[in-house]
Amino acid sequence: MIHAWGRHLLKQYPEHSRRPWGLERALLALLSHGAERDLDVPERVRRRAAAPPGVRKATGQVLDEFSNAERVAMRKAAQNDVRALERRLAQGRELLEAGQDPREHGWLELSNLIWATRHGLVDGRALADNLPLSRNWPPEIREFAQKTGIWPGIGLMGCLHHVLFPREIDLHPFRVLLLLEMTDCTSEELHALQVPDLEFSAEGVERPGQARRARHRDGEPLTTKTSS
Repeated sequence: MIHAWGRHLLKQYPEHSRRPWGLERALLALLSHGAERDLDVPERVRRRAAAPPGVRKATGQVLDEFSNAERVAMRKAAQNDVRALERRLAQGRELLEAGQDPREHGWLELSNLIWATRHGLVDGRALADNLPLSRNWPPEIREFAQKTGIWPGIGLMGCLHHVLFPREIDLHPFRVLLLLEMTDCTSEELHALQVPDLEFSAEGVERPGQARRARHRDGEPLTTKTSS
């Protein structure tokens, strides 16, 4: 329904209008914020809210190509971000495995808070009712919040979610790596690419009618596939 609404917006506004992109982006932001507060939001809606708008952002500007040195730097930065994400989620899994129901085993154990977050027992009220003021938190919880709270005002609940679930910004390095490997496309083609232009299969993502090549990081080809 969101996708169909976005396509309908394109028909309502001029070809180079940014309004359809802005409206869909605003809707997805509202859904994302709502999903953080409402545990009953379906998982499919959560995934769609975390993804970028399906409507492209109109632009009349010519996109410049990156130099080889810039591409190498972007690839390295994106790979470092992916590794940091893997370490963060691994920490969350370890804490989750060690956690127990805080209603029976206490709310002052970090692993129990992680367990409660994963099982939908944590919200702002639950934390306020069961934890002391932040200055009186156990050292483990206080240090966790200080290290994990990389955004101002994220709060303890946001930190708990942060080690269990990727955020929308965590997908950006994957986008960078994907685009860096799509060397047979021009910048303008990539910028105009939309969801209906893609085909998803067990083998990956393809553009119908275009030869696609998947590569190792060192440039060695893995597979080549052409869709008809």
